Amino acid sequence: MLHLLAMAAWLGGLIALAASLFRPPAGRAVPASAVTRFSRLAFTAVVLLVATGLYQAWRQVGSLEALSTTEYGRTLNLKAAVVALALTAAWFSRLWTAQLTREQPQEARSAAPPARVTQAVGVGTSSSSAPGHGAPGTQPPREEADASVPSTSDRGRRGLRRTVAVEAVLGVAVLAITTLLTGTQPSRAEVQNTAAVAAAQEPTARVVNVPFDTGIPNGNGRVQITFAPGRVGDNTVQALLYGADEGVIAVPELRLTLTQQAQKIGPLDAKLVDRGGYWASDRLRLPLPGTWTLNVTVRLTDVDQVTVTKNVTVRETPA
Repeated sequence: MLHLLAMAAWLGGLIALAASLFRPPAGRAVPASAVTRFSRLAFTAVVLLVATGLYQAWRQVGSLEALSTTEYGRTLNLKAAVVALALTAAWFSRLWTAQLTREQPQEARSAAPPARVTQAVGVGTSSSSAPGHGAPGTQPPREEADASVPSTSDRGRRGLRRTVAVEAVLGVAVLAITTLLTGTQPSRAEVQNTAAVAAAQEPTARVVNVPFDTGIPNGNGRVQITFAPGRVGDNTVQALLYGADEGVIAVPELRLTLTQQAQKIGPLDAKLVDRGGYWASDRLRLPLPGTWTLNVTVRLTDVDQVTVTKNVTVRETPA
């Protein structure tokens, strides 16, 4: 609400001031005191605009990176550039206003009518002298200043008219860009939606195939291990064994442990249980993301078994 009120006071006042400077009402110049009062009001409005605008930008953008990677952020950059130009024009307007305020009292004093001087007519003066000629020895009146030479006040008003007009046009441009921003999805929401879509497109499970070979006839195959969801936290594990002919086989024992060498965590036992055709665990907690090493032990007979290893990447849980 403060942002809207400050914008209305600043831009509405600028347009009214520009109209009064270009077309003064009833031919009377706008008093310097009125311009000074609006200058103070405009300064307060601009301070409110900048403060509330920065706060709103922080709420809607969320990060510096989003300023260049989202449509809202790029539009906000354009608005900030136009606002900077408007503030530059406003600074020049304040300079012209200050100059106009200083020179107004001086010109008011210089414009005061001169005091009437009564001159006595002495003996010997001719009453039939031509108009405009005084008595002998008297100085003729000085001619008035050339009206074609603009006064300092006029130059100040022309400069103020130009800067106020530029400031008003830039203010309208800021208002137009703000209208575009209101119809654009904020950067914070766009980033969250993008992350949610990316997470939804990711597979909900991580499947790892671990080949093995015990060295006996038909003693080779692979173990297909499925981690769901394959992220940090609690996971379910299912393991299915395929023989050399790619047919599902049953084994008397299957063990699975996980180790993270970088953090020196593990081995964590998955505690797989034979579910009649496949092996599974209802809960395996993985505390950290990163690369984990799987250690899979497959026993085909009482004396034939093999332990194989393979790395798997565990993803971070999305916020």
